Amino acid sequence: MVTLREIAAAAGYSIAVVSRVLSPCPHAGARIAEKTREHISDVALRLGYRPNRVAEFLKRGGSPVIGVYIPDSAETHSGELVKGICLEAGLNSFPLAFFYDATIDGFQRFILETINFRNSGVIAFPAFQFDERIAELVEMYCGHGGRMVMINNLERCTAPGLCSIDIDDFSGGGMVAERLLTRGCRRFLTICNHTFPARHEGFCRKIEITGKTCEIIASVKEFDAEKVISMLLSMHQNKNNLPIGIFTASDLEAVEIITMLAKCNVKIGRDVLIAGYGNQYLAAHVHPGLTTVVQPFLTAGRNSLTKLSAMIYGKDAESEKLIPELIIRESA
Repeated sequence: MVTLREIAAAAGYSIAVVSRVLSPCPHAGARIAEKTREHISDVALRLGYRPNRVAEFLKRGGSPVIGVYIPDSAETHSGELVKGICLEAGLNSFPLAFFYDATIDGFQRFILETINFRNSGVIAFPAFQFDERIAELVEMYCGHGGRMVMINNLERCTAPGLCSIDIDDFSGGGMVAERLLTRGCRRFLTICNHTFPARHEGFCRKIEITGKTCEIIASVKEFDAEKVISMLLSMHQNKNNLPIGIFTASDLEAVEIITMLAKCNVKIGRDVLIAGYGNQYLAAHVHPGLTTVVQPFLTAGRNSLTKLSAMIYGKDAESEKLIPELIIRESA
């Protein structure tokens, strides 16, 4: 392990100055020129210096471990979120303890264990339907002096010591609508579900404000693939309806529609344009490839660890909203 003495020798400064620069909680009166701080930080990074969080938090009477609550899901975004968190945790030498679950009871167990173990902070992504108990648990944790970063909190929980990183699904839905409008779609079918209302709302709002004669044909609350295909085939018979634009709140529904339409001699990407949401693995491998929205969960993971680290050391961290990206493939 690289020592402060070795860094001081390589940087050309005293051990005391190096200690002030690298200390996570420097003395309030310790003033270091910015150029000096940058130089010492660069030297420390080059030499492979990593702070000893265990020793540091032992003195503080707590644990350096950051608890991470992740949905028990096979979807791509969970993996991207974990990757982002791990990358930043490695750079900042914070140990992590992952808790995989998808229930409010599991979230409660996670919060209670985190309090009992005196972990340094929490990153939480309770990606199930919101329950008032979530807000109560967050308030309880932060009330014990805990610091938390929530992913996709969407302003549902407020508490001192809480920071949020949200992904703007409303903008994502609007991106899809803009793409289908640009491609000249005349009629639209939206397949939404109650779990992701902002995606559908953003899609519909974008179409409504264009002032064009585009009509929202239907909003199917419970996905019924056969019913959707029946509606599409009926619309497809009238050439004045073409092209028809379809938007689903998730890629899995869009892939199912593509698979079924492929058997009905419908030209996907010409007569019918389809877009999903999430950029799941199948989106790039179905034929034709699915136009979809990718959410910046890797960035959310990295930023959540950075913000939480700042909060652990008494610094301010502002909540933020990340903008997704439209991935255009053959389906639209």
